Amino acid sequence: MRKISYLLVLSLIFLFSQCKENDVAPIDDTQKPELSSDSTQTLSINDFVVQLTKRGELKNGIWKSEEGTIDCIFIAGLWIGMEHNGAPEGNIVTDDASKSSNYISEANNKQSGVFLLNAGTAYKADNWPVEYGAPLDNSGSPKIYGDAMCWVALQSDTTYKTVSYMSVPIKGLLVTQAVYGYQGEGLRNVIFIKYSITNSSNENWNNVHAGFYSDTDLYDAGINQTGYDSARSISYTYEKDKYNVTGFTFLETPQNTGVLSHRIMKKVYTSSNYQDYTETTFNSPQCIIYALKGLSNTDQPMINPT
Repeated sequence: MRKISYLLVLSLIFLFSQCKENDVAPIDDTQKPELSSDSTQTLSINDFVVQLTKRGELKNGIWKSEEGTIDCIFIAGLWIGMEHNGAPEGNIVTDDASKSSNYISEANNKQSGVFLLNAGTAYKADNWPVEYGAPLDNSGSPKIYGDAMCWVALQSDTTYKTVSYMSVPIKGLLVTQAVYGYQGEGLRNVIFIKYSITNSSNENWNNVHAGFYSDTDLYDAGINQTGYDSARSISYTYEKDKYNVTGFTFLETPQNTGVLSHRIMKKVYTSSNYQDYTETTFNSPQCIIYALKGLSNTDQPMINPT
């Protein structure tokens, strides 16, 4: 078996026009439950609340403010694509209503769920899927990133043959996903996503492309704009004529290259300027690779139409 692992670490940053002053609740270390798994777990940490599902999706992300809550993620997740024996393969998370991703969580050859762990709590490692990359600390107990963490192991789901762009997932792919945050004042607007990507097959992988997709909604999605800050390597979404901004950046990559490309994806757009960036024309595994290169669905560079 050939096992080669790659590590990607991202952060989601929410920048708000005003900072609020409040105390965060301490972590309760009096409970010592067994590890539990479910199809969906909710991470509520600092000013963020976000769900992680057994298909690798981050969903229903909100940011808490004194005025209420602000939507910031409808759905988001890892994209990875490659050419294998001359044919494209790819795994994605998407907001397609019928199929959200072609990942599925596995542990001990059975469908599993998402684990939720809090720092300062004692856990037994009895059902912690170490064989699927679940991290351990020096004492042999489950390792927790941050002050609270959701964790899931993902493999390719090969059952979605009817959805063309999901029909050829990567063979031998194992992804572990940890979503975590800190309660400290300086990181109250940030969550982190750590991916470990492993080739568990006996074949070489070449020209692998990985990236992160987000359907970001800030209040009214109809007035959302998107952009890329090349100086800070942040892909961001903001509200037109308002002050709310949310952004993603890569903190660690295999060659520490950071973000190399950014592109949009529209649901439906009548203007010919955006037709090649719609979900309508996103219809094959090859489109996954094009998107990860920052190209259109027909392999063209993205040019500002104005």
